[in-house]
Amino acid sequence: MKNPTPNTIQKRAIQAIVNIFETGKARPDYAQVTVAAGDRGGISFGRAQFSLTSGSLYLLIRNYASQEDALCAKKLTTYLPFLEKSDSALNDDPAFRNLLRAAGGDPVMHLCQDGLLDRLYWQPACRAALKLGMKDPLAYAVIYDSFIHGSWRRIARAVSEKHGAPEMIGARPWIGAYIAERRRWLADHSNRILRYTAYRMRAFHRMAENGDWALELPIILRGQRIDKHVLAARPPVPVHADDAPPLLRLTAPPIKGEAVALVADALLRAGVRGAGAKRDVFDETLRDAVLLFQRERGLIADGIVGPATRAEMNL
Repeated sequence: MKNPTPNTIQKRAIQAIVNIFETGKARPDYAQVTVAAGDRGGISFGRAQFSLTSGSLYLLIRNYASQEDALCAKKLTTYLPFLEKSDSALNDDPAFRNLLRAAGGDPVMHLCQDGLLDRLYWQPACRAALKLGMKDPLAYAVIYDSFIHGSWRRIARAVSEKHGAPEMIGARPWIGAYIAERRRWLADHSNRILRYTAYRMRAFHRMAENGDWALELPIILRGQRIDKHVLAARPPVPVHADDAPPLLRLTAPPIKGEAVALVADALLRAGVRGAGAKRDVFDETLRDAVLLFQRERGLIADGIVGPATRAEMNL
């Protein structure tokens, strides 16, 4: 029987840990753009910091730009040839960075990032963990983080050559040896930016030392708390569930229709004088009646029927 992969809650906890390593936040930051001096990955973006030189940023934007309902698809499409070539000029392009941030607020981008994250990193990490006979969520977290961060196979091969395969020395001892080996490799790396990231392995070492192999909640990591509320939260989605009614106000030509008639009827029910004979036309008479209603109810008297005035009218 194969070892089970982490359940949904454990998967979210693992991804929250990596979110903290990647963006400093437990909740996914789909809009974060990073350009770190000395980072060979170049500009990186999103919850998993999809990077320019790895090609993952190109795959993400290509997928996003192909979605019919993607808000920034047209503008980002023009960058695809440069992304495909990993053109380093994009690292210094402020318009591109701003466009990425704008796209990061699009729910379609959230779905694209989640899907690519699973395909490029989560699923391969789970396959690697299963092949090694891993059972503990912490082991999956270490392996998944390495797939995101890079050079998993290099360090895993070195650990097995030096200490033996997991089936020989045991799964937990092997992961402990892997954490130590990867920590040394990062701390002594020729790239000084990578040296700093050894904190990832120090964090995993503390978890292993404390026996947190099951990743039971809450988890406190780098000043961030991972609990059931954090894992259940989803980013704000800037789209309305229903079609919001338009603002009604005095215009030229005047607004007409059923929405105006509903306001006139509400004013009449409220006993406001001068609601107007033309029930379905937002004319000056109706505007004045709205102003009177707003003053009587303590609302901002601007003559505009918006959400607050509609609520007061029970519309």
